[in-house]
Amino acid sequence: MKVYTEDLGVKTLALRKKMFVNLIGIPFFVILYFLGNYKIRKGLVLEKLGNPLNVIIYLYLFSCLSSLFIDPSYLVGFHPEKYHLTHYFLYYFLVFLSLSPLVLLKGMVLADFEIPSVKTLNVIYFIASILILISFFYQLPYAVQAATLGSEFVREYIARTGNYIMPQSMLTTISVFASSFYLVYMVLFYIACKENKQLIYKLIMFLGMFTYLISSLTFGGRDGFIFLIISFIFVHSNFQDYLPRKTKKKLDILLLICVSFIIIMIAIMSLDRFYGGGDINELVAGTLGYVGQQPYVFIETILSQKYFYGLDLRFPLLAELINGDVKNIVRSEGYEWSFGTFLANFYSVSGWNSLISLLAIQSIFFIIVFKLQHFIYKVSLIFIVLLFFQLLSTGIFYFRLGNNAGNYYILAVIVLSLISPVVLKGKFNC
Repeated sequence: MKVYTEDLGVKTLALRKKMFVNLIGIPFFVILYFLGNYKIRKGLVLEKLGNPLNVIIYLYLFSCLSSLFIDPSYLVGFHPEKYHLTHYFLYYFLVFLSLSPLVLLKGMVLADFEIPSVKTLNVIYFIASILILISFFYQLPYAVQAATLGSEFVREYIARTGNYIMPQSMLTTISVFASSFYLVYMVLFYIACKENKQLIYKLIMFLGMFTYLISSLTFGGRDGFIFLIISFIFVHSNFQDYLPRKTKKKLDILLLICVSFIIIMIAIMSLDRFYGGGDINELVAGTLGYVGQQPYVFIETILSQKYFYGLDLRFPLLAELINGDVKNIVRSEGYEWSFGTFLANFYSVSGWNSLISLLAIQSIFFIIVFKLQHFIYKVSLIFIVLLFFQLLSTGIFYFRLGNNAGNYYILAVIVLSLISPVVLKGKFNC
């Protein structure tokens, strides 16, 4: 990593003057919420239909508000004096476009679908259980090793060497790939509770929810904890009414315990990374910076990045198919290791061409699927909704599925959505 020497006073003044420009993002989220939740009836009467993906709007709004209070010293090597109103507007407009497909899910009830036959469901639980156990027990020793070393050491080690705690191997790819299905495991857990499946399946599916958390710990990251909270809220809010009242009360308590535990773990990791010198200001800056740096990192990326990664960093599966191999990408600038959302990663492929084309492909794909939702088998639609949620919720930080395992996961979800009507022998959701 580069070592920077800069006048923080000049940078602080430059950024402080422009921080409140982030308020420009609020109208975008208000419009998105209105379009995604309300229908105008005759006589201009508003009817609230709700939306299964509201939590994503709240997440990006929270990031927008957090950006108002970020400590400029947290943005090492940045050039806020070059930022203009148009840059902020562009960032929030692109976020708006990215989230806009969710408007088409207005009024959708995610949990309203036909349960497969007992035999089919048992096969699904058996396969999922194997994936969960492989993923959990393979990654657990590396997660413990990373926790022992400390998150700050692990992050610095990755930045300095380009290597990771887990070795590059097929088993690592399979384990991380399996952990990417944590949202599917959550849904299967709720189905197991409703259908009163064997206790062993409930326990393994519950364990499966935490496989992504274990995976993120091997990178010394807190993002797995945050994604788990967001995912719990998303799945629970959409499936709680699908459960018997007694079961729902039990899961409410379980959710509260899990979220409390996760918050404590986030606090411990934050203290380890940002409170080593006993400076409370550094702790606050690091915590707010985690969710508030996004607009600044994105703007810095589009202004400063001159050397692009191609497909190698975030789309290694495509890079290997096209080029025959994957190059090792070295990132030395501060903004390259910061969170600028998936939009910054799209830009880093080849500039504006890649940002516009990748965003267009992603948005058009989800718009088409969501627009045709009434003609798509419901389980297939749920797979795609989960994929959208995962891309956009993890994307608040970076393109989290931008690795070998993540690329395979995207492909697997699309394939599963295509074969679900045949394998599950379901009916179209007409």
